[in-house]
Amino acid sequence: MEADFTLDGRVAVVTGPAKGMGAEVTATLARAGADLVLAGRDLAPVEEVAERARTLGRRAAVVRCDVTSPADVDALRDAALDAFGGRIDILVNVAGGTGPLERTAWETTPEEFDEILALNMKGCFLTMRSFLPTMIARKQGKIVNVEGRSDCAAALCAWRTALRNGDFAASPKARRSKWENTTST
Repeated sequence: MEADFTLDGRVAVVTGPAKGMGAEVTATLARAGADLVLAGRDLAPVEEVAERARTLGRRAAVVRCDVTSPADVDALRDAALDAFGGRIDILVNVAGGTGPLERTAWETTPEEFDEILALNMKGCFLTMRSFLPTMIARKQGKIVNVEGRSDCAAALCAWRTALRNGDFAASPKARRSKWENTTST
Protein backbone atom coordinates (compact mmCIF):
# COMPACT_ATOMS: atom_id res chain seq x y z
CA MET A 1 0.00 0.00 0.00
CA GLU A 2 1.44 3.37 -1.01
CA ALA A 3 1.21 6.42 1.21
CA ASP A 4 -0.81 9.29 -0.24
CA PHE A 5 1.85 11.83 0.79
CA THR A 6 5.62 12.00 0.44
CA LEU A 7 8.33 12.35 3.03
CA ASP A 8 11.25 11.71 0.71
CA GLY A 9 14.48 12.96 2.22
CA ARG A 10 12.96 13.43 5.68
CA VAL A 11 14.21 11.86 8.89
CA ALA A 12 11.62 10.61 11.36
CA VAL A 13 12.23 9.40 14.91
CA VAL A 14 9.58 7.05 16.31
CA THR A 15 9.43 6.03 19.97
CA GLY A 16 7.56 2.80 20.71
CA PRO A 17 7.64 1.40 17.15
CA ALA A 18 7.64 -2.30 18.03
CA LYS A 19 3.94 -3.13 17.86
CA GLY A 20 0.41 -1.84 17.36
CA MET A 21 0.10 1.84 16.51
CA GLY A 22 3.87 2.33 16.63
CA ALA A 23 4.49 -0.34 14.00
CA GLU A 24 1.72 1.10 11.80
CA VAL A 25 3.04 4.65 12.14
CA THR A 26 6.52 3.39 11.24
CA ALA A 27 5.26 1.50 8.19
CA THR A 28 3.33 4.56 6.99
CA LEU A 29 6.38 6.81 7.37
CA ALA A 30 8.53 4.29 5.50
CA ARG A 31 6.00 3.96 2.66
CA ALA A 32 5.95 7.76 2.42
CA GLY A 33 9.75 7.80 1.99
CA ALA A 34 11.11 8.84 5.40
CA ASP A 35 14.33 7.45 6.77
CA LEU A 36 13.80 6.24 10.32
CA VAL A 37 15.35 6.19 13.75
CA LEU A 38 13.37 3.70 15.82
CA ALA A 39 13.62 3.75 19.60
CA GLY A 40 12.46 1.26 22.19
CA ARG A 41 13.48 -0.52 25.36
CA ASP A 42 13.45 -4.02 23.84
CA LEU A 43 15.50 -3.96 20.64
CA ALA A 44 14.57 -7.33 19.12
CA PRO A 45 11.00 -6.37 18.06
CA VAL A 46 12.17 -2.87 17.07
CA GLU A 47 14.77 -4.43 14.78
CA GLU A 48 12.05 -6.50 13.10
CA VAL A 49 10.09 -3.33 12.33
CA ALA A 50 13.27 -1.65 11.07
CA GLU A 51 13.95 -4.58 8.75
CA ARG A 52 10.46 -4.25 7.24
CA ALA A 53 11.20 -0.56 6.58
CA ARG A 54 14.51 -1.47 4.95
CA THR A 55 12.73 -3.85 2.57
CA LEU A 56 10.85 -0.76 1.36
CA GLY A 57 14.19 0.88 0.54
CA ARG A 58 14.34 3.10 3.61
CA ARG A 59 17.30 3.56 5.91
CA ALA A 60 16.47 2.61 9.49
CA ALA A 61 18.57 2.92 12.63
CA VAL A 62 17.60 1.25 15.90
CA VAL A 63 18.41 2.84 19.27
CA ARG A 64 17.73 1.51 22.75
CA CYS A 65 15.87 4.17 24.71
CA ASP A 66 13.76 4.37 27.83
CA VAL A 67 11.76 7.57 27.26
CA THR A 68 11.45 8.09 31.02
CA SER A 69 15.24 8.60 31.25
CA PRO A 70 16.55 12.07 30.31
CA ALA A 71 19.99 10.59 29.54
CA ASP A 72 18.49 7.94 27.23
CA VAL A 73 16.38 10.53 25.43
CA ASP A 74 19.36 12.85 24.88
CA ALA A 75 21.39 9.87 23.62
CA LEU A 76 18.53 9.05 21.22
CA ARG A 77 18.56 12.60 19.89
CA ASP A 78 22.32 12.50 19.40
CA ALA A 79 22.17 9.09 17.69
CA ALA A 80 19.42 10.35 15.37
CA LEU A 81 21.45 13.41 14.44
CA ASP A 82 24.54 11.27 13.81
CA ALA A 83 22.68 8.63 11.80
CA PHE A 84 21.32 10.80 9.01
CA GLY A 85 23.36 13.93 8.52
CA GLY A 86 22.45 16.09 11.49
CA ARG A 87 18.75 16.51 10.92
CA ILE A 88 15.53 15.41 12.54
CA ASP A 89 12.41 16.44 10.67
CA ILE A 90 9.75 14.48 12.52
CA LEU A 91 9.38 13.11 16.04
CA VAL A 92 6.51 10.72 16.68
CA ASN A 93 5.98 9.72 20.32
CA VAL A 94 4.05 6.47 20.41
CA ALA A 95 5.81 4.90 23.40
CA GLY A 96 3.32 4.40 26.16
CA GLY A 97 1.47 1.92 28.26
CA THR A 98 -1.86 1.26 29.83
CA GLY A 99 -0.93 0.25 33.33
CA PRO A 100 -2.73 -2.35 35.41
CA LEU A 101 -6.06 -2.39 33.54
CA GLU A 102 -7.13 -5.62 35.16
CA ARG A 103 -7.45 -3.88 38.52
CA THR A 104 -9.53 -1.08 39.93
CA ALA A 105 -8.16 2.35 40.87
CA TRP A 106 -8.05 1.45 44.55
CA GLU A 107 -6.10 -1.75 43.81
CA THR A 108 -3.46 0.13 41.78
CA THR A 109 -0.43 1.09 43.83
CA PRO A 110 0.91 4.64 43.80
CA GLU A 111 4.15 3.25 42.35
CA GLU A 112 2.31 1.64 39.42
CA PHE A 113 0.44 4.89 38.82
CA ASP A 114 3.72 6.85 38.88
CA GLU A 115 5.26 4.44 36.36
CA ILE A 116 2.42 4.84 33.87
CA LEU A 117 2.42 8.63 34.26
CA ALA A 118 6.16 8.68 33.65
CA LEU A 119 5.86 6.54 30.52
CA ASN A 120 2.87 8.31 29.00
CA MET A 121 3.43 11.91 30.05
CA LYS A 122 7.02 12.42 31.13
CA GLY A 123 8.23 10.45 28.10
CA CYS A 124 6.56 12.91 25.72
CA PHE A 125 7.85 15.87 27.72
CA LEU A 126 11.44 14.59 27.76
CA THR A 127 11.56 13.85 24.04
CA MET A 128 10.05 17.22 23.12
CA ARG A 129 12.40 18.99 25.52
CA SER A 130 15.40 17.25 23.96
CA PHE A 131 14.43 17.44 20.29
CA LEU A 132 12.84 20.90 20.07
CA PRO A 133 16.05 22.97 20.27
CA THR A 134 17.40 21.15 17.20
CA MET A 135 14.17 21.69 15.30
CA ILE A 136 13.96 25.33 16.34
CA ALA A 137 17.56 25.94 15.24
CA ARG A 138 16.70 24.52 11.79
CA LYS A 139 13.36 26.37 11.75
CA GLN A 140 11.78 23.10 10.74
CA GLY A 141 10.27 20.09 12.42
CA LYS A 142 7.05 18.39 13.41
CA ILE A 143 6.20 16.57 16.61
CA VAL A 144 3.29 14.18 16.91
CA ASN A 145 2.31 12.76 20.30
CA VAL A 146 0.11 9.69 19.94
CA GLU A 147 -2.07 8.42 22.74
CA GLY A 148 -4.05 5.23 22.68
CA ARG A 149 -7.65 4.78 23.67
CA SER A 150 -6.49 3.05 26.84
CA ASP A 151 -4.11 5.73 27.96
CA CYS A 152 -3.86 7.06 31.49
CA ALA A 153 -6.26 9.97 30.90
CA ALA A 154 -8.92 7.61 29.56
CA ALA A 155 -8.46 5.35 32.57
CA LEU A 156 -8.83 8.29 34.95
CA CYS A 157 -11.95 9.45 33.11
CA ALA A 158 -13.42 5.96 33.32
CA TRP A 159 -12.67 5.74 37.03
CA ARG A 160 -14.19 9.16 37.67
CA THR A 161 -17.31 8.24 35.67
CA ALA A 162 -17.62 4.88 37.42
CA LEU A 163 -17.30 6.44 40.85
CA ARG A 164 -19.78 9.22 40.03
CA ASN A 165 -22.32 6.66 38.83
CA GLY A 166 -21.92 4.43 41.87
CA ASP A 167 -20.20 1.64 39.94
CA PHE A 168 -17.75 -0.09 42.24
CA ALA A 169 -17.74 -3.36 40.28
CA ALA A 170 -14.56 -5.39 40.63
CA SER A 171 -14.24 -6.68 37.08
CA PRO A 172 -13.05 -4.61 34.10
CA LYS A 173 -15.87 -6.06 31.98
CA ALA A 174 -18.49 -4.84 34.44
CA ARG A 175 -16.87 -1.40 34.64
CA ARG A 176 -16.71 -1.12 30.83
CA SER A 177 -20.31 -2.22 30.47
CA LYS A 178 -21.52 0.33 33.01
CA TRP A 179 -19.29 3.07 31.57
CA GLU A 180 -20.34 2.43 27.95
CA ASN A 181 -24.03 2.56 28.91
CA THR A 182 -23.70 5.81 30.86
CA THR A 183 -25.41 8.77 29.22
CA SER A 184 -24.77 11.40 31.88
CA THR A 185 -21.82 13.79 31.55
